[in-house]
Amino acid sequence: MMAQRDDGTGFKIFRNKFSDSNSLVNNWIFAINEDAITKCMDSTPPGVCFLQYCSDKFYSAYYTPSGGGQRKNIVSVIRDINGIAR
Repeated sequence: MMAQRDDGTGFKIFRNKFSDSNSLVNNWIFAINEDAITKCMDSTPPGVCFLQYCSDKFYSAYYTPSGGGQRKNIVSVIRDINGIAR
């Protein structure tokens, strides 16, 4: 599966490109979600990534555990009552 977006004039297709760190993290997508502030989030096996609409670039979502340690991938996203992803 790959991600596609209709911009009104045609479809933009997003795929993982091994040499491009701003491409889709993985071509296997579990879920696509958009929050109230128009962040598109794709859930893939390695974790969640965000699409920046203005540049069509993806960024992986990470967190650092409290108390320090190695950063970890965010693997799921929920929305609050206002539609904001957390």
